[in-house]
Amino acid sequence: MPISTPLFCTTLRTTGPLKSEERIAFELAFARAHALHVLIGKATEPLPLQANEQVSDAEIRERLSLWNRNGNDVILGVFFLHDDACLIEANVERQLHLYALAHDTVPDWYVFGMIGEFCDARSDVAQFFDPKAFDHLIILMYPLSLSEVTGTHLDSTTSADPDEDMRRYVHGYIERMGEKFISHLRPGQVVLLVIQSFAYDSDAAGRVPRQSDVDIQATVGNASLRAIAGQAGNQSIAYYLWDGSRGGMSGLWQRPDWMAAAVRSNDQIERGLRPIDRQAP
Repeated sequence: MPISTPLFCTTLRTTGPLKSEERIAFELAFARAHALHVLIGKATEPLPLQANEQVSDAEIRERLSLWNRNGNDVILGVFFLHDDACLIEANVERQLHLYALAHDTVPDWYVFGMIGEFCDARSDVAQFFDPKAFDHLIILMYPLSLSEVTGTHLDSTTSADPDEDMRRYVHGYIERMGEKFISHLRPGQVVLLVIQSFAYDSDAAGRVPRQSDVDIQATVGNASLRAIAGQAGNQSIAYYLWDGSRGGMSGLWQRPDWMAAAVRSNDQIERGLRPIDRQAP
C-alpha cells in the first residue's frame, strides 16, 4: 500500500481505560473519510514518576489484533516507545522482543523505533539503538524544549537572530543524527522526523515556537535529512496536532499560525518521492 497521503497517529493509552471498540471504529472512520493512513502508538514502557509497569504481551497482542480486525486496510504500523529510547531506557533486548511480538501478531504492519535528543547526547547508544529492532525510525527534534540536552541554548527573546539560530540547530542536529544513527540504517529503512509544533502553557515566551520556527524545522530538517545517504527520496515530516483532550498545552489545532506554517512548509517539500509502502502480508 503506497503511502502518498498524510498519516493520522493515534495512541493506545498506558494508564486509564483502554479505547473501546466504538472509539476505535470512530477513529478509523475519520481516517478513511479524510484519506489518511494510521500509525498507532501503543506505549508499553513504564511512565516516569508513575507506578505502572510494562504492558503485558497478552494485552499487546489483544490490542493490536483488535485494531487489525477493524482497520487493516488503513493501518500502516505501530510504535511502542512513548518517548526517546535513551530517555526511557528501553534497551535493545526489549525493543527486539516488542518487534518480534508485533510481527507475530500483525505481520504486515511496520514497527517504528524512536530516538531523539537524549540519544544524541549519550555515548552508550548501542544498548538502545539497533536497526534490527525496527522497520523504520522516528526521530524526535524538539529544539526549544530540549536544546540544552545537546549543549545548545535557544531562546528567541534573547537571540540577535533567532531564525539563524534555529537553522543552525536543525542542520547540526540532523547531521549528527545522520552520522551516529541514520548512516547505520539498513537499506530501505526510512526516517520519520517529528518536529516541535507544541508548547506548554508554562513555557517562557522565548521557548515557545514561533511560526518561522515551525517552518524552519520542517523545511531545513527535511532538506538536511534528504542529504543523507539512503534518505534522498524521503519527504516525510510529522507535526503535533493535539485534539484538546490534554490541558496545559498547545499544538497545531490551537495555533492557526503554526498550522499555516505547516501547510506552507509541506507545499515546499517536494512531492512524488519515495513513499513508505505497506508490507505484503
